[in-house]
Amino acid sequence: MDEADDRLTPLRERVEPAWERYWWNCGDGWVDLLVRLAEDLSTISANWTLSQVKSKFGSLDFYASPHADDPDVQQRFDARVREAQTEASSTCETCGTPGVLRIEPESGWYLTLCQTHADQIGTETWKRS
Repeated sequence: MDEADDRLTPLRERVEPAWERYWWNCGDGWVDLLVRLAEDLSTISANWTLSQVKSKFGSLDFYASPHADDPDVQQRFDARVREAQTEASSTCETCGTPGVLRIEPESGWYLTLCQTHADQIGTETWKRS
């Protein structure tokens, strides 16, 4: 994903200046759910800012702050982020269709992928030991 993609504007305009070079590290498949998240967060807190969005161990990491003193605002903000993280955990990072957590055997990277994209790079479904 090119971070200059116009779909990312609702997120990009919230990035804190110190994070401008490092804020995005996700595949195309999560863009729509992240745009919905940004829209929802804007209804919770008009002044929220974003530090970083990335895929880490096949999960969505979303670092943002509502910049609000009201504990209810913080709670609602955090709850909405958790909802998006839950949605991402079953959404292919590449294309946005349903996916599951997988591991790439050679690198050990964890990714959430649909079967089609898993087959393309030779991942295995992750199983708890």
